[in-house]
Amino acid sequence: VTQAVTQAVTQAVTQAVTQAVTQAATQAVTQAVTQEIQGELGGEVREIADQICMTLDLQADASAAIAPGTDGRNDVLMSQNDIRLLLDPWYHDFAPLGLRTPQRAGIFRPNQAAKQPVLCSLIDQALALCRQSNPIPRGVELFCADGFYANYAAQKGAEVLGVDLDLRDLAKAALITRVLGNDDRVRVLQQDVFELEGRFDFGICAGGLYHLSNPEELLNGLLERVTTALVIQTVYSLEKTDPEYFETPAPGWTWGSRFSYTCLETMVKRAGWRAVAAMTNELGGNEKLQDRGSAYFLCVPDATDVSEVAAGGISNATMERFKGIQFALPGTQTN
Repeated sequence: VTQAVTQAVTQAVTQAVTQAVTQAATQAVTQAVTQEIQGELGGEVREIADQICMTLDLQADASAAIAPGTDGRNDVLMSQNDIRLLLDPWYHDFAPLGLRTPQRAGIFRPNQAAKQPVLCSLIDQALALCRQSNPIPRGVELFCADGFYANYAAQKGAEVLGVDLDLRDLAKAALITRVLGNDDRVRVLQQDVFELEGRFDFGICAGGLYHLSNPEELLNGLLERVTTALVIQTVYSLEKTDPEYFETPAPGWTWGSRFSYTCLETMVKRAGWRAVAAMTNELGGNEKLQDRGSAYFLCVPDATDVSEVAAGGISNATMERFKGIQFALPGTQTN
């Protein structure tokens, strides 16, 4: 009995001391890192760092965060690399998903404000379509960057693969996925979007088409990968409205492309997709008209009629609801 009691007390004390020391060390590391980069982001750093300390449990080293097959959170000290990544300016502010992150200056905040409500609504609708046949939809986010929309879909109950080529953005995506507790539903992978393998119930293609010289080729290839619903967002030109306007490389760039809304609509249809919902708005952070238009589509494969789509998992009632949604005129603001 004495031995058992001693062992229990020792374990409890050890656990309490370890937790206290680790929390103190985490705060000390956070303070050291934030002081080091205070000049880059100003007072916002301290506020966000304090939130991180209050919100997070102990966090694994970032060098392991990007490895596939993580098994949830690890009770280890958050490293300086983790904190640096969290306090480094991000593409998205993750506050709507549960943790505020400092955002890159310039176009990023106003453009997220324009895109996020529309994309989240279309993702919700895509998931509703997928759940007609699969209660846990499996999807892919192309050009995922920091994984904002992959994590949004995961919080709605989906399993998502995020693919991108930028290793630093993927490291952030993997870290925020762990921080938000979504690492059992989100996996990130460095991969060219043209080399995507496997099949998915839904796809998210946001902010990537206009970076390609051949966007229609990708849209066509996705027919082999995405079975039920594809959410698309892309920049289009407000400056040139000719139905056949397509230019590569994009004006002022050495890569990518630019196109009119009608040309984009034609590419989507020609690639084999049928838009069941669509709208446009403007990206207020972009100064040039050629970069300012933002188009959004929710698409289904065009190879089947409504009854066949229903048999494949999309209900006639849902399709009837979508029939009433009209394409917005290019350049109009729709909220």
